[in-house]
Amino acid sequence: FSFLYANVKVIFVDVGECDSTIIITPNNKVVLIDTGNLYMGFKVYRLLKEKFRVNRISAIFLTHHHLDHIGGAFWLLQIMKVDRLYDNGYS
Repeated sequence: FSFLYANVKVIFVDVGECDSTIIITPNNKVVLIDTGNLYMGFKVYRLLKEKFRVNRISAIFLTHHHLDHIGGAFWLLQIMKVDRLYDNGYS
């Protein structure tokens, strides 16, 4: 599911137990909210690279530390340029 509002693209990606949200601004800044599990992180990566031609993620926000929300981040951080990583502060 995706929509366009004021030239901002918002894409909701089904990554299993949760959704990953991709926000692309008019100046091509990319924000990713949650990444799915380790396996589903590859689905998010392919979507970013193949459909949207993304080479850099401006920020990743991890809502909480359950593997189905953060697992893909371990993989994405190794293969893509990520400017900032935010979490909720819990260890």
